[in-house]
Amino acid sequence: MNILFLGFYADFASFYTQVGKNLVDKGAYKNFIVASCNLSGFVRSIRYCSIFLPFSVRFNAGKAISLNETVLSVSEAQYIGEYASFSAWYSRKLVHLYFNYFIWLIREKKISTVVVGGDTRLQSRALLLAAKKLDVRYFCFEQGPFSTTTFDKNGANCNLSFVSEFPAEHHERSNIFDKRAKRKLSFLRYFDYLCSPLFSWLIPELSEEKGILAVLKRSIVKRLRSLKEKWTFDYKKSDFLECEVLVLGQVPQDANTLLFSNYGDSLGVLKAVLALANTNSVVFREHPLYIGAYGKEFYKYCTDKRVVLSKKMTLEEDIDRAKFIVTINSQAGLEAILRKKRKVFLAGRASYSNINGAVELQNLDLNSDCRSISDIEHKQNVIWFSKNFIEGHFRDVDRVVLINSITGRLNEA
Repeated sequence: MNILFLGFYADFASFYTQVGKNLVDKGAYKNFIVASCNLSGFVRSIRYCSIFLPFSVRFNAGKAISLNETVLSVSEAQYIGEYASFSAWYSRKLVHLYFNYFIWLIREKKISTVVVGGDTRLQSRALLLAAKKLDVRYFCFEQGPFSTTTFDKNGANCNLSFVSEFPAEHHERSNIFDKRAKRKLSFLRYFDYLCSPLFSWLIPELSEEKGILAVLKRSIVKRLRSLKEKWTFDYKKSDFLECEVLVLGQVPQDANTLLFSNYGDSLGVLKAVLALANTNSVVFREHPLYIGAYGKEFYKYCTDKRVVLSKKMTLEEDIDRAKFIVTINSQAGLEAILRKKRKVFLAGRASYSNINGAVELQNLDLNSDCRSISDIEHKQNVIWFSKNFIEGHFRDVDRVVLINSITGRLNEA
């Protein structure tokens, strides 16, 4: 009885390795395997049973296809490739390659349990569907707010099993909103820049027709264009204090934005806000890791419509000065509800769509004076959060509590 972990970067592999060793030491599993989509994850766990997916899929593709009699329906294939632009011919190829590979891998390595990071990327969905087809139990894990983690049998983000749950009674953890543990990003992440051209090896037709150098050149040109656009476009920023509507931006082209938004990307959300709210006092707060990276069309729209970009303000300061808060489904929105007892207007599906204070964007009314939730509603939210989010973050330097919690849940299931 073996367990398979699927992750992307070095921090995933580091976390998986500790959990896997803990499980093996306790006798819960005979062996564990860490499959990484990026080079940093493979290098981080290379001392153990580690798989670098681009290579492993490429060199085992023929064997996997010949031994797999499981049929993938059109709807299942579209589900796997939804975030990867399934309409593109190479994405359709990748869907079948990964699905066949994971069916083969589960059988070959006698996998009884699968743990997947997230549930939206092509690799994640291919493995999840393969596990379902073979009746192998699976879990999805994802980082949460306030140094927490979700570990769920149903999915991650807005697909979590507890999204519609609202428990009446449960213990309440104290000071859960004040924890900020030390985190460390591995330097191995820099190796992941090498992974882009390697993915072309997955499809013989692509590697023969385009060539590794052509794929690498296209990747470099795209990145340089993005950097040029990011730093040369002149858009308005201000630290002015007035703010009637604050829009919390998310990672551009992220799965949570593209798959779960009711209005498309951040530009679509801004347009919806301005259509609903007759105001010239709209502030957009960019994701801290993607400042200036929302595209030329977005910033031109901000300039034309006098949308101001937040500057020199912390997230807490922005929330405090805003009369109304809008986001698609970001963790910052959940933090505003839990920490500040503020109502947040959601432009998409979120893991917290059903808690007190989460309101659909279409109900935005600037004439309303009701912008906060009551103390009773807040306590209900805290109980919900305490029950469903595990203490600890997979990037924390000290992960003992989290690893023990995850190990316990895997042993109980």
